[in-house]
Amino acid sequence: MPIKFGSPLFSKLRKKYWLHPHVADAPLVLAIADFSSPMSMVHSQPALERYLWGYEHEGVLNDSGTLVITPRRIEQHQYDGKVIPSGFFRLPDSENVSAVVSTNAGTIAKFNRLGVLGKFGSKRVLLVREGRMVDHDPNATTNKFFKVIVNSDGYEEDWIEGLNVYHNPRARVPLQVEMLPGAAHHFCGDDGQVTSFTPHFHPTSSITHHHYPVNVASLLAEVGDKTHMIWTVKSKEGDPEAE
Repeated sequence: MPIKFGSPLFSKLRKKYWLHPHVADAPLVLAIADFSSPMSMVHSQPALERYLWGYEHEGVLNDSGTLVITPRRIEQHQYDGKVIPSGFFRLPDSENVSAVVSTNAGTIAKFNRLGVLGKFGSKRVLLVREGRMVDHDPNATTNKFFKVIVNSDGYEEDWIEGLNVYHNPRARVPLQVEMLPGAAHHFCGDDGQVTSFTPHFHPTSSITHHHYPVNVASLLAEVGDKTHMIWTVKSKEGDPEAE
């Protein structure tokens, strides 16, 4: 996957957009999404992060229960005889790219969920979304799991939800975080450590199940207050349990 991401990003870099008068001295952002295979976008985000910054990260809990993350610099990616240099933001001319943005939620399911929120569509189609979200516990080693009925009155979502902004530490014209409010912003230091600023609810992957035919109104009335968010986390044994 780093090679699959690297090819289009490197091709865009060679176009030298920053030389055009309407782009010069303005933040230049490249957007990329993974549709290389069915459901590939659900699990390929870490590969993009590895390629952009050229680091892998290993996290372990020390004796006091504190998470210790150790970066390891990567020099290249190799697959099936093809080799590319790692670290897109280390490439010549990449300082002219302010950031790379990506989301695994740019799918038809996103449009369906936003359509339900906009009161469009059939009242006989029930949407249930489940997936993983960021755990803001600084010592968490896994994501939280979530499940929600999209048709419920308490469900909220906007277009920018799930967007990840990877800032270039060498950017000639940095991108201000205020330009993309509601997104998750990620920064990589000189030592390879990543600092992330994410919304309270930031999905890292999700699947939306469409159920038909369903009397949505009757079902929502039956489950009552349980229609909004159902949060779960993994126990130490790996079994889901209520938080």
